[in-house]
Amino acid sequence: MDRELKKTLSENLMKQLNANGLSQKQLAEDLDLCPQTVNSWVHGISYPNEKNLSRLLSYLKCSLRELIDDPSLIPHDGYRKISDRITLTEYDRNPEIHALFDYIVALVRENNTEKLTEFYLLMEGSGPADKTE
Repeated sequence: MDRELKKTLSENLMKQLNANGLSQKQLAEDLDLCPQTVNSWVHGISYPNEKNLSRLLSYLKCSLRELIDDPSLIPHDGYRKISDRITLTEYDRNPEIHALFDYIVALVRENNTEKLTEFYLLMEGSGPADKTE
């Protein structure tokens, strides 16, 4: 899963850079990052931590979905439904939304489909608390 996430981020990051007419070097300079760091993202060696991911999204004016939205990486449509409801501005200004996405990303990285399913059901209003026996 980790490898697929890096590959998807790599491909989509290159698309975003090309669409914005940016080089890796320019991105690194503008975000005050080492060029090697950006290069490792572009080549699928690593992916940005949550802080740099937030900065990257703001800089590129794109959504998280545009960088990592790949149905094989995200086990539920619920992730996309949740992210559709949250604008980039809300994400940047609200630490609770940061925490929510950090939690989701951690579950995805762990490939914890059981907890992702539970989380999705809770977000859709049909979680365990809503079930009647």
